[in-house]
Amino acid sequence: MPPGKTAQGHLEDLTWAGVQTYFDGNIDDKLRATLKKELALIAELKYAHYFLTVHDIVHYARSQNILCQGRGSAANSAVCYVLGITSVNPTNVDLLFERFISKERLEPPDIDVDFEHSRREGGDAICLSPVTAVTAPRSSPPSSIIARAAPSVTSARRSA
Repeated sequence: MPPGKTAQGHLEDLTWAGVQTYFDGNIDDKLRATLKKELALIAELKYAHYFLTVHDIVHYARSQNILCQGRGSAANSAVCYVLGITSVNPTNVDLLFERFISKERLEPPDIDVDFEHSRREGGDAICLSPVTAVTAPRSSPPSSIIARAAPSVTSARRSA
């Protein structure tokens, strides 16, 4: 996290930088309102660290030329799209963000990230869990990481 930034402030900076990357900064009022609404709910529920952690995992994997893709209900998030976590362009579909995060549901969101099969065997494994790092035996690496938000999200890298 950049010095002097809160997790929420950094998430917002990355979100608006993603708007520049994916849309050349040109978005309509509907998408701008959607992003602001999502960021406000993420702030209210204190999930910024969670989103930043998943963003970092995906960014790291891609920097290592590891194919990965966010999926599931996270695809209903415009923030996940501009962070590069999912590939569902929010301008092409009607998103139902409440399917992903809702105050009323009182359960944390989850972002499933699939990693290419050939790169899961051996090497480094990246695991995420609300409380502790979760590892699988080398002979049976997980087919995806399922990250669930919690007040304290812990991530770990394990050399296999």
